[in-house]
Amino acid sequence: MPGLVRLSWVDSGGGQKYAQVRCLDVSASGMRIEAPESIPARTYVSISAGKIGLVTNASVRSVARTGMKYLLGLEFSCPNKALAERLLKAEERATPAHRS
Repeated sequence: MPGLVRLSWVDSGGGQKYAQVRCLDVSASGMRIEAPESIPARTYVSISAGKIGLVTNASVRSVARTGMKYLLGLEFSCPNKALAERLLKAEERATPAHRS
C-alpha cells in the first residue's frame, strides 16, 4: 500500500530531523520506504501515516542507496495487528474474487 509517510528522528548531532518519504511496502511488523537521505541503521524513528491510520515508532534495520534515493527497512517497535487486519481487508477489496 504505497503512500506518503512522515518520519522524524534525532540525527548524530542531536538535531531533530523530519522527512516526508514514500512507503513502498508495509506489514504488521514493519515497512520499506524510499527516502531522500540516509538514516543510519539502528536509528529510532517516529512514523505518521494518516492514510493508513498509523502512528508508531520503529528502528531502521537496513539502508541501501538506489540512485539519488535510499531504501530503508523499518521494524516497528511493537507489531501492529490492527494495521495488518486493515491492510488485509484493503487488499481483499482491491482484488476482485474470481467467480466460476
